[in-house]
Amino acid sequence: MYIYIGLGVSLILLYTLVIKPFISLLLIKIKFGKQAKLIFFPIFGDIVEIQGSLKKYNDHYESIRRYFRENKDLKFILLNVFKTPFILIGDPEINKLIHINHENYKKIDFLNNNSRLMGQGLLYQYGLKWKNQRQLLGKPFDYDRLKSRIPMMNQVVKLKLKNTYQTPLDLTRSIAGEVVIQTFFGKEAENAELNKREAQSEIVELFNDVAEAIYGTLYGFMKWMILGEKQWKIFPNKMEKDINRRIEELTEFARKVIDNRITKIKQEGFKKNEEDFDFLDIHLKEFLGEKNSSGITKDEIISQFITLFFAGTDTTSSVAAMSLFYLAQYPNVYEALVKEIENVIGDGDVLDSHLSKLQELNSFIWEVLRVRNPASGPLVRMAIKDVTLKDLHIKKGWIVMPANFVQQQTDKYFQNFEDFDHKRFMKSQAIKEDNGFVNIPFSAGPRNCIGQHMAIMEIKIILCHILREFKINTVPDKMKNLQWKAKFLYFHEPLDCIQLVKK
Repeated sequence: MYIYIGLGVSLILLYTLVIKPFISLLLIKIKFGKQAKLIFFPIFGDIVEIQGSLKKYNDHYESIRRYFRENKDLKFILLNVFKTPFILIGDPEINKLIHINHENYKKIDFLNNNSRLMGQGLLYQYGLKWKNQRQLLGKPFDYDRLKSRIPMMNQVVKLKLKNTYQTPLDLTRSIAGEVVIQTFFGKEAENAELNKREAQSEIVELFNDVAEAIYGTLYGFMKWMILGEKQWKIFPNKMEKDINRRIEELTEFARKVIDNRITKIKQEGFKKNEEDFDFLDIHLKEFLGEKNSSGITKDEIISQFITLFFAGTDTTSSVAAMSLFYLAQYPNVYEALVKEIENVIGDGDVLDSHLSKLQELNSFIWEVLRVRNPASGPLVRMAIKDVTLKDLHIKKGWIVMPANFVQQQTDKYFQNFEDFDHKRFMKSQAIKEDNGFVNIPFSAGPRNCIGQHMAIMEIKIILCHILREFKINTVPDKMKNLQWKAKFLYFHEPLDCIQLVKK
């Protein structure tokens, strides 16, 4: 009797976990032929592919790129995440449909902390909640409003450059994190600390440790697949317990600053000029208002802070540090940018009037984003209903990912794509066959990155100050074992493969 029950359960699991998703993907492969590549690994799915790529090429994404380079007709790579079909799309026309019709999808939180970290913030919300949050944040991210933060950015960079950091990424994280903290919370949270170190360093490392706890061990990965977010509550190991403690500390930090600001507002009222509002003021005016038409809660404000902090710290700092990495590889580019900075700015602070004149620096940053855009994970989406993308039928619950990192590195869209050309984006036609969705490091459509103008502005200011004060060198011994890893973001290891040397 028990043998038959066990056999029945085994057959059900085999069908659910292996046969059903495989047949779904196989039918797409049969339909599209050379336009689709099937890579199916039962249960472990895409993790096997990207780990194999790291082992073979020292790069989690290189095998995916090569598939598209070697097959000019390829549009889709058909993978699986556990029992769910996962379609990685390298066709800009189909990706355009995904970005424009964003309401058909919700973004996936692969860190399994939706209720505790960013789940209620702008990145992962969808539907009416996302629309209300986007409208609330639209005005403060307007470029004319952002210009008022340029003096603060200069001040933060100059102060941080007086300190010593182990790696260039540590430096850029410290700068970007302080800018976000002051932008969101104002001066009240200046130089904040968490877990006995800079708040910005702690929050970024917390996210990296969450990713490591899930994907770094078989135990964590199996718990993620079986339990989802409950993995943090059921039989937590030592690392998971420590992560739980740090998330509680982060949440309490944000809640305390918010409560103190609410007390101050009730005593003194809001600032007379709304132009002087920081992001917390904007949210609290809605939260404390009689209508609160968006229905925003204190937990949402906390999640919004964590979302904007992570997006504004880790992505911005990673692009800035990645820029330093490429400047170390190309001394001639370094010299050209130093010369442009000297001609445009001199030795003073970076002003708004300077930013548009730094054309070579601007093109360089966009070339870095083309070659190594750190942000890829947030692009992963799940269909919330059946969708048809041209001839591709996506079922509710399937996962899709616009693979912008492969479009940017093929000769179909870029001349001499393998060359690092820092002047590429100064040319009249940098992109071939461009439908507006080929090179989109900040995403595109209604859900494009709301902070992209602030990010580019901040990266330029950071690089201007660093290039005037430091030479950038490679560390040959460290460069020998270089790897490109995708955790939450995509970056090189070891982090100390380049160094800044005071002039």
